[in-house]
Amino acid sequence: MEEKLFLLTEQQAQVFLLHQQGLTYEKIAGQMEIPINAVYRHIKAVYRKFREYDNYHDPNKRNDTPVDFPLTRGELKLVFSALRLLERDVLKKANSGRTKEDWKARLPYEAKILAGILERMQVEIYGKIIYNTLLK
Repeated sequence: MEEKLFLLTEQQAQVFLLHQQGLTYEKIAGQMEIPINAVYRHIKAVYRKFREYDNYHDPNKRNDTPVDFPLTRGELKLVFSALRLLERDVLKKANSGRTKEDWKARLPYEAKILAGILERMQVEIYGKIIYNTLLK
């Protein structure tokens, strides 16, 4: 599981590594000076992200296989606009509720994929990245 640490926020990774060392939620909370509920939420988010990652990259689902789907530049711009709307919805959902909490910790794994697609599309359409996504 440690090879998947890149999926996590810094605080999630720290909580996860301490948990892997056998520390209890109480000891992790005390050592990191965060509420025990935050430790619980981080652990829950870690395993959710790992599960989402594993499900996405399941070899039986063929999600990692490139496809040949030609689009015109105009069609690509339309798809880019639609993905920007999806990005807005993902960010809105992640930001809803608790404002003091690390909202990036609530982003699903698909947000990282969406961020990569948005960047690749910009390079294809405009020749460079003109819009930096908050999904990373």
